[in-house]
Amino acid sequence: MTEVFLKEQFRLLAEVQDIDIKINKLRVNITRSPKKIEKLEAEHNALGKKIEFEQIKIDELEKERATHELDLQESDARAAKSKENLMSIKSNKEYKASLKEIAAIEKANRELEDVILSSMGKSDKANSALAEMKQELSVRKDEFEKEKKRIEKDARRDEKELAAVLGQRNKMIEKVDRDLKRKYDQTQKRLGMLAVARVENGVCHGCHMNIPPQMYNEIQRLDSVRLCPNCQRIMYYNKEE
Repeated sequence: MTEVFLKEQFRLLAEVQDIDIKINKLRVNITRSPKKIEKLEAEHNALGKKIEFEQIKIDELEKERATHELDLQESDARAAKSKENLMSIKSNKEYKASLKEIAAIEKANRELEDVILSSMGKSDKANSALAEMKQELSVRKDEFEKEKKRIEKDARRDEKELAAVLGQRNKMIEKVDRDLKRKYDQTQKRLGMLAVARVENGVCHGCHMNIPPQMYNEIQRLDSVRLCPNCQRIMYYNKEE
């Protein structure tokens, strides 16, 4: 291989590598897009579930309060009936017993009223929290839709760019020597995206390690393909740098 030919081959290979890095980045972005949307939907649905739970809590409080109010009405009726019966009681002992019963009912009623008031307070607090959650859900829904559209728009843009870049790579890789391309593919499969590394001042820019002086001199002649003895990447030297 002549110096001019090999220099051009290394230039092409370095550009192909840059394109491959870009392709990988675009593919990662495209793959992540559905996951980003899933995360947004999960957050949105979580708030919706929280609202459902709060509504159930309110319904239970209202049901509980209604039961207590009914109990209070029945108890008030019993107390009123007992007071009416006082007039017809002739025995002092029975009269005192009825007064004691009425006092017990009224005490229980006061306790029941406290429970009802507490339940009303809890309901008011829960309703206030529910209203805030619904407001937050409304705001988040708008934000969710906007963010979802942005992610989908970015994904379409990345897919379009990926198709163009893949076409660019196919045209460029055709110009690379078959053996060099095979070596590049093997190295990339083994080491990842960075298969080609520039060498400057005796240092491989792939692993940032020094290479033997004799090898560095040979690389500068641009007459053959050499791998870094440390990281095994394809090394190239650019005389213009």
